[in-house]
Amino acid sequence: MIRQVNTLLQKRDFFTPLVWLLRIAIPLLLVVVMFFADRLYLLQYQDQEREAIGQAVAKLKWQLESQVLQNIQVVQGLNASIATEPDMGQQRFAELAKIILRGGPQLQNVGAAPDLVMQLIYPIEGNEAVIGLDFRTLGDQWAGVQRVIDSGEMVFAGPVNLTQGGQGLIGRIPVYNQENDKLWGVISAVLDLHKLYQSVGLGDTEGLEIWLARQSNEGKPGEVFWGDTNKVWEKPVINRIYIPGNNWLMLAMPSQGWSRQAPGTPILRAGLIILWLLLSAAVFWPTRLMLRERQTQQHFRALFEFSPIGMALIHWQSGKIVAVNPAMATMLDVEPGSLLGKNEDDLQVARPGRVKEASKAQFKQGYSGPFDRQYFNRWQQPVDTRCYELLIDEGSKGRFVWLVVEDVSQQKRTERMQQEFVSTVSHELRTPLTSIAGSLGLIASGKLGEMPDKANNLVNIAMRNTQHLHLLINDLLDLEKLSTGNMVMNIQPISLAAVIKETVESLQNYGQNKGVSVQLKALSDEYVMADEQKLKQAIKNLLSNAIKFSSQDGRVDLYTGHAEEHIRVYIQDYGAGIPKQFQSRMFSRFAQADSSDTRKQGGTGLGLAITKELMEHMGGRVGFESEPGSGATFWLDVPLPSGTSD
Repeated sequence: MIRQVNTLLQKRDFFTPLVWLLRIAIPLLLVVVMFFADRLYLLQYQDQEREAIGQAVAKLKWQLESQVLQNIQVVQGLNASIATEPDMGQQRFAELAKIILRGGPQLQNVGAAPDLVMQLIYPIEGNEAVIGLDFRTLGDQWAGVQRVIDSGEMVFAGPVNLTQGGQGLIGRIPVYNQENDKLWGVISAVLDLHKLYQSVGLGDTEGLEIWLARQSNEGKPGEVFWGDTNKVWEKPVINRIYIPGNNWLMLAMPSQGWSRQAPGTPILRAGLIILWLLLSAAVFWPTRLMLRERQTQQHFRALFEFSPIGMALIHWQSGKIVAVNPAMATMLDVEPGSLLGKNEDDLQVARPGRVKEASKAQFKQGYSGPFDRQYFNRWQQPVDTRCYELLIDEGSKGRFVWLVVEDVSQQKRTERMQQEFVSTVSHELRTPLTSIAGSLGLIASGKLGEMPDKANNLVNIAMRNTQHLHLLINDLLDLEKLSTGNMVMNIQPISLAAVIKETVESLQNYGQNKGVSVQLKALSDEYVMADEQKLKQAIKNLLSNAIKFSSQDGRVDLYTGHAEEHIRVYIQDYGAGIPKQFQSRMFSRFAQADSSDTRKQGGTGLGLAITKELMEHMGGRVGFESEPGSGATFWLDVPLPSGTSD
């Protein structure tokens, strides 16, 4: 017993899990990409937002620095005046200070402290409490005054709470006696911070939240001295404001906080979702097709492996077998693996040799068959098969032929037994049937004496049935000869018109008895290649059928025409036509449209089958056209001699 093995690759199928992994991974990857795209878009917008705020803050910072320096620079002139007039009194000081205050709109007052004691001030109104103030006794301001003395340069202190009330920025300038270059004292100029802030627009920053804070030693924002201290800043834009002796920081951020969503984010997200759907679909549909194709391949593989019909895949160029199913191996009684790599021609009983051009001609439609072929089995015995071939193109892999092989050994044996049986029975019946027919003819002739009418009727019935049986036996013998190839054909050029006329004359009486006239129309005068007697038999079969199935007083037309390299003989009747359900079995053996016991027309049902076999053996064809209720037209194609076709 041949072990059934799978000749295809027996590997675990990872294809489907990989496809599903692809289906899941790509959409997830797209989600991650979408998230980062959305995040990047937001960060870009926030960067633009920070840049815009940074520009606004830089402008405010520059204006604030400019206003401070503008106010202090006008005080520098007072320094020069005091240096030349160290004994300057209040009146003279007031005259000079009045002029100075006009050039410094944010200056609240100007004072001079000889020997670090405030003695000169302008204006006096509202500042009386400052007169006589000794800086050395002011713990919170002394450090700033000390820096002025040590550095010899202008130093700002602030914001500070002023003795006369309010908050200000104090700029202190050291004054040296021009004569002896000794420290005379200090000039103090107080800037009103409220006016300063208003002058640069800090109080009118719509959409912005701004803070002013001292810079700590670490360079970070320290104490906030202007702005909403209840509001917590979040990653503010920071600008350093340089004031001699002081470093301030200006912090700013949007009043509503930094944007969590860019203005075009909904549109962007909608676009990303649409893109995600499109790309997911672009992944899903091809993979679905891939899965379907894979499923089809698996179904085909299962069909290939478990089919009871033999199948093999053959390389088109080399003829070598590259795959074979167990049924094919079982048919030849071998192991499947032993057939792989062998040339399919070497397995045939009669190797015709693989002629490439001839094979290509067979595959004009991409397939060929059915055709009979014999293969050697394991014991070098012939196995009868019926084969079909399908040509497929695998692109870069080359071209292959799918070979489908059906074991018909048992069918062939049965057919041979049937043919032998029919042949034996037919030959055994012919001799006694001839004797019976002769005896009945002798009786019916009256040479043996007159017989009663009833007896004559019985003899005539017996004679008709004997003739019918004789025709049946002849038909069976003809079929047996045609099937076995023992029918001798004497094909030669003959006059088609003459053959037709002789055949019509032979059926003249049959037509008259049926009340049907046969009319010859245009007949070709050309010669055809055929066996004269076999052609007459074929025409006679069709013409007798046409007469048989025509109505009383009907007509049958017979004419010819050209059909490629053939002359076509048309036999047209105007009877009931052929039922649709019977037309596919028209040329089958023993086939009759009315097969019931009560059918009106007799016959063996072999005439059309014999006609088809005869015409094919002579290189011709047979066919018909019919519409139920409108009669039928049968035709025969008889080959023309070579070189005489139109």
